[in-house]
Amino acid sequence: MTNEPQEKITGASPLSAEASTPARLYGALGDGKDHFKVDQTNAAALDEILPGMRLIVADNRACLRRMVATAADLGIRQYIDLGSGLPDQPPNLHEVAQRTVKDARFIYVDNDPMVCTHGRALLQGSGVTMIEADARDICALYRTYELLSVIETGRPVCVVLGAILHFFTDDEVKQVMEELHDFLAPGSLVLVTHATSDQPHYRPEQVQAARDFYEKQTGAQLYLRSVQEIADLVLPGCVPLRPGLVTTAAWHPDYEYESAMIPPAPYFTAVAAEVRAQQYYLPGTAQEAEQ
Repeated sequence: MTNEPQEKITGASPLSAEASTPARLYGALGDGKDHFKVDQTNAAALDEILPGMRLIVADNRACLRRMVATAADLGIRQYIDLGSGLPDQPPNLHEVAQRTVKDARFIYVDNDPMVCTHGRALLQGSGVTMIEADARDICALYRTYELLSVIETGRPVCVVLGAILHFFTDDEVKQVMEELHDFLAPGSLVLVTHATSDQPHYRPEQVQAARDFYEKQTGAQLYLRSVQEIADLVLPGCVPLRPGLVTTAAWHPDYEYESAMIPPAPYFTAVAAEVRAQQYYLPGTAQEAEQ
């Protein structure tokens, strides 16, 4: 959840210990190891403003693991995690995929240089890499040697959009989804978790206070959307897998890989959907030249 709009950042550099970044604060809210004291302080403050906030990270990670495990069970062998953050809380998503599909190829993508530097040092094993890129520009990403040397674009890909789209404007989300539809082969999956303004356990002023604090400390703008707004932006052209768009805790909570926690805590929504592209093109081919 680290691809905040560059023009909207008012906080410190990602390399600075003076202010939090989304990736480091996310790690501090969970079990991450690579963050600073300021991130721990801000995580504690967020949890005080919105009690249960720390649970959201564990719940989101558990849901994403169940989603990736499901994709692997369906036989998908290629994965791209957009706005991945630091893969420092095992089992990481590539490990989940490779538990079922031994030769699964996995690309983590983040725009935070510190995250990418540490991530490359942490990642071990074959078929896994990390690319420094902006998740908003799918066209540019799909033209990089790093991606094309790993991903076979004519075969299904599972794209993870875990806790990232709520940093994008509506127009940016639409562009990302449209470009993914352009590049993804039929049978591909998109896995989405997204912060929502529909929070039945909290008063609206609590949610707003947490949002204001987060934006002030990280410089990243949040776009909290209703469940219906998320569906309208993400699902056109896709066929949701069961159980559809639900809370992260309710997405196959009894899946054998990892049980869900269902606490009265702020939650994300989650959906896994199959891309039913009517037409897609391959980078560097005549199809692309005709676009």
